[in-house]
Amino acid sequence: MTSIAQRYEPRDHDLARTIQGYEGYESADQSVHTEQRLKSYLADQLRQVEINLSQFEHRCYQQRKLSNLNSFNRISLSLKMLIQSLQEAASNHQAISAPALHPSRAMQLEQQDQHLVEQVTILSDEVESLDELDGEFEIDEMLNHLYDLLDGINQTLSEREFLMMND
Repeated sequence: MTSIAQRYEPRDHDLARTIQGYEGYESADQSVHTEQRLKSYLADQLRQVEINLSQFEHRCYQQRKLSNLNSFNRISLSLKMLIQSLQEAASNHQAISAPALHPSRAMQLEQQDQHLVEQVTILSDEVESLDELDGEFEIDEMLNHLYDLLDGINQTLSEREFLMMND
């Protein structure tokens, strides 16, 4: 039987390969640096999602595929707010105030980080697959799905912030 730390170790390495400069939360310096790198990475990925979604929206307008444009506006606003909150948090060097996080708390944060990266990757993949959709109903359903994904990312970020503040 493997321990939790042994089962978790590959995920930590995945984050270090995915996010340049990701170091974990073993020390206060690492925590601040990791926090900044994570949020910068997520904001960059979401900005690309925003660009791809905008391009798809423009193609839909040109082809007159949509009758309900509110979905794009709702998603766009949600993306902008999420990106802004990530940018503001990434520039805040006081993000982690504790001298060092307890190892179990550090592991929980790394798991939350992994979950966020996975959620943003799914969102990105879904936006890239929008061109495969044809009818207005399919597009509208997918846009609602994208909004739900954004809501999930926002929820995970909130849970993560709560976890950080309660150490």
